[in-house]
Amino acid sequence: MTVKFRLPIILIMRNKMNKELLDNLDFFLNNLREKSRTNLLPSLLKAQKIFRYIPEEAATLIGERLGLPLSEIYGVIEFYSLLYTKPTAETVIRVCTSPLCSQKSSEKIKDALLKKLNLLEGESSADGRFMVESVHCLGLCVHSPSALVNETPVCHIRTDKLDDLLIGKGTKPLNRAFSDTPVITERFNSINPESFDDYVCEGGFVGFNHALSLKKSSIIESVKTSGLLGRGGAAFPTGLKEEGAAHNEDDVYIICNADESEPGTFKDRVLLNKDPFSVLEGMLITAYAVGSKKGFIYIRGEYADAQNLFAKVLDSARSNGYLGENIRGSGFSFDVEIRSGAGAYICGEETALFESIEGKRGYPRNKPPYPVEYGVFGKPTDINNVETFCYISHILSNMKNKITSPDLPSPSGTRLFCLSGDVKRAGLYELPFGVKLKDLIYNWGGGIKNGKNIKTIILGGASGSFVPEQHWDISLDQKSLSEAGLSMGSGVIMVFDETKNIPHILNDITGFFNHESCGKCYPCQLGSRKQHEIITGIRRDGPKQGDRERLIDIGLTMKDASLCGLGQTAATAVLSAIEIWPELFTAGIKG
Repeated sequence: MTVKFRLPIILIMRNKMNKELLDNLDFFLNNLREKSRTNLLPSLLKAQKIFRYIPEEAATLIGERLGLPLSEIYGVIEFYSLLYTKPTAETVIRVCTSPLCSQKSSEKIKDALLKKLNLLEGESSADGRFMVESVHCLGLCVHSPSALVNETPVCHIRTDKLDDLLIGKGTKPLNRAFSDTPVITERFNSINPESFDDYVCEGGFVGFNHALSLKKSSIIESVKTSGLLGRGGAAFPTGLKEEGAAHNEDDVYIICNADESEPGTFKDRVLLNKDPFSVLEGMLITAYAVGSKKGFIYIRGEYADAQNLFAKVLDSARSNGYLGENIRGSGFSFDVEIRSGAGAYICGEETALFESIEGKRGYPRNKPPYPVEYGVFGKPTDINNVETFCYISHILSNMKNKITSPDLPSPSGTRLFCLSGDVKRAGLYELPFGVKLKDLIYNWGGGIKNGKNIKTIILGGASGSFVPEQHWDISLDQKSLSEAGLSMGSGVIMVFDETKNIPHILNDITGFFNHESCGKCYPCQLGSRKQHEIITGIRRDGPKQGDRERLIDIGLTMKDASLCGLGQTAATAVLSAIEIWPELFTAGIKG
């Protein structure tokens, strides 16, 4: 008698479902134009979307198609926080715990959500419906506290609205901006951001079409003459970067860095959602000037709305002859590819971003060589952030500066400021260089909520400094800030009222850097962990003997010896706090 063994029906159904999902992934992989390591992260993100995690079968299939061993694939998966090797849930709720959201009780909201669902953080519910975890900054700082429900941003979340949060219902981001001299924000309220025709009707592509009539050297000279400095935080002269890339006879790449992850920063998200064609036009002008045929825009994984919108913009530009071969009959060919980040703050550092595009862990590289000599794929690369490319399109469309003072080095005399925290009217402000900090807070931002006073201000985001009270009326221009030992960074101004606790703010900031350190260099890896441990102890129990000295020693070591800007600035807030409030860090001294 022959005994027949039958698989349980649930296992048969699961195997059938997995085959269908694997076939879906296989279809995606077979249609990749380039089956090599550079498409590893896009392939992993696709697998993540299909399966809600990356099972071994999917990782194996990706390895076979891209010619990579499993060890290297898992090395990349483990680096990025938005990739998982264990099943997640139908609905993943990521609650922001950045300093601004934390100050508005986002941790308590997250704990209440976990209690309601009877879950541990990062654990899926038994029925596979929900998972809750922390995330560091969603670029929704104006709308804190905030969360991301799958790909849907939800703002002003509350403990008494948890049922709404579970289904992604709630306040959506407004992307509001304010200015009395709008330059790169002037189209915000007059166009449909998806519409090519709207953009053209409002002066779009005038700059690029003008560039096509100029010598390439004239374009670069115009950017140099404008005095435009990069707006990603480093403030390197944009024209010099273009000049360096253009002098290379090798293939040149153009990259737009839209991996905006600095707590307090949201300007690039707003620009991408309100005037995305302007970003593309700046990339086109730069590509023509330096002789590039290929560009990438690297948009952080948490900005799914911006990714989807920019994909439509690229399709529209191609169909209207502004991307692809022989653009506008000029003989110039150029195209752009969107790359998504996967949850790694370090990939905002330009060389770590190159590594990510190449399909590797996002580790920063040693410099020199610099990107204009050796960038992505080992080729010369001109990389700028979103705001910088918007200003480039403005420069070519309007050669005459609206503000011409030599003290205001900008094509327009304006820059974007991200104002958030305990102000009445938080938002994105385009204002002239030299505006007073207090003027921005009180006249533009409406002052402090609930009639409170300012406790402190942070300039530059988590990697920036606390501003001493004697500088609260400082002019926000390069010279004044430099003389005061301050930096505007990417344009962040976070305001905290008198009810806020400095050790709590520092605990959030040091916790952010401890989480985001890539671990490649020892000063940052150990330093970020140790400074967070000390600050946590101070917040909980008060300072111990030697805490102040240890924090200074750690901070200066990180500043001098870390490989990249993350480690070099991770202690900036702590060091500035020690100067302003020494009593908070010294045992036995009551503040």
